[in-house]
Amino acid sequence: MTKDNKHKSWHSRIFQGENNSSELLARQKKMQEARSASAEVKLRAIEQRKLVEGGKTAVLLTHHIVQPGETLADIALHYYGSATRDKWMLIYELNKHEIGNDPAFTQPGQQLQIPSLA
Repeated sequence: MTKDNKHKSWHSRIFQGENNSSELLARQKKMQEARSASAEVKLRAIEQRKLVEGGKTAVLLTHHIVQPGETLADIALHYYGSATRDKWMLIYELNKHEIGNDPAFTQPGQQLQIPSLA
């Protein structure tokens, strides 16, 4: 293949007989897999970063695994530098499905989503 033909599209090369079809199909398949994997990674990142809750969008800061004896106030203090009610309630509201109806009842091993304050 000449230097000029290297930059031609794959379908142009097929018609000129410069590549066999199995080679092109293999290359196309690899490219499609790479695009698909890239799109999947981007989608997963978006889903992990944005959580839709009641029409509001919460931007996810990180995940946190509750340790023995740890409270929502402790977790808020760790991530926000403040253990005030408004801070730990942000964490509680986002994780109500995991914690349950009582914000004082966290269990070791629970994986909580920590929203950004932004």
